[in-house]
Amino acid sequence: MDKVTKEKIDKIKLRHAKASAILFKSGLCFGLITGCAIGYCVRKKLMSEDLCSAEDRLFYKERFTEIKNALLQIKAHHLESKTTI
Repeated sequence: MDKVTKEKIDKIKLRHAKASAILFKSGLCFGLITGCAIGYCVRKKLMSEDLCSAEDRLFYKERFTEIKNALLQIKAHHLESKTTI
C-alpha cells in the first residue's frame, strides 16, 4: 500500500472517530436535557395537584442521583478511551 494512501486512510479514521465522539456527547447532552425537562414538567404537575408525597420526592431524587452518577462514569470512561486514540 502506498504511504500517501495509508496516511489518507489514517486521517479519515481519525476524522470518523472525532465525529462519532462529538455525536455521542451531543446525544448524551440531548438525552439529559430532555430527561430533566420531562422530569421537571411531571414534578411541577404533581406538585400543583399536591399528589407528590415526601417519599416520592425522595425516590425520584435518588433515581436522579443514580442517573447522574452513571452519566459521570460514562463520561470518565469516554475520556479515558479518548486519550488512547
